[in-house]
Amino acid sequence: MKKLSVLVTGTVFLALYIYYIIFMVKMYNITEETIDSNYEILDNHIQETVSVYENMKQETINLAKEKAREEIQKQQELEVARQKEKEQVTVSRNDYNPVAYESYFEVTFYTAGYESTGKNKGDKAYGITASGTTVQENKTAACPKSMEFGTKLYIEGLGYRVCEDRGGAIKDFRLDIYVESLEEALQLGRQTLLVKVLK
Repeated sequence: MKKLSVLVTGTVFLALYIYYIIFMVKMYNITEETIDSNYEILDNHIQETVSVYENMKQETINLAKEKAREEIQKQQELEVARQKEKEQVTVSRNDYNPVAYESYFEVTFYTAGYESTGKNKGDKAYGITASGTTVQENKTAACPKSMEFGTKLYIEGLGYRVCEDRGGAIKDFRLDIYVESLEEALQLGRQTLLVKVLK
């Protein structure tokens, strides 16, 4: 492959050199004697042409290296994101024991924002639950005091959640489910759902 590249480069340079000589002859009416007598001038022109070519070649190489570095960085960032996704705590069927009891609960939805917690991003303990964990969508639920932190739930239509938070209005047979956006919380509204409290 390297030999082929050298051969192609040499062929291109030779073609450019021949074209350059023809151009000089036509443009300046140069004769063979003039070429011989002005070899140094002609040689300087040729060297300038070679220099331009070398610069273009180096710029192409640098651009290719830069694109390669960008692609490597993208792959590394993607790998980091994949690793974080693997490490993220998820609630799955295997985490649960049999059902302790089941009942219908009044289920509402909340966010970590001011409208639900009175805190804004940047405030101390923003997004921190009463149990000390960080809120997670598809995991965190605010439960009544009758449920211990860590109690696992299966909620009809929503899936599995873990009791990690409290709330002043969260009494028995009420749950508040964490979602990331206020728009989603308002859209989901208030629902009566069958909840299985797991052992």
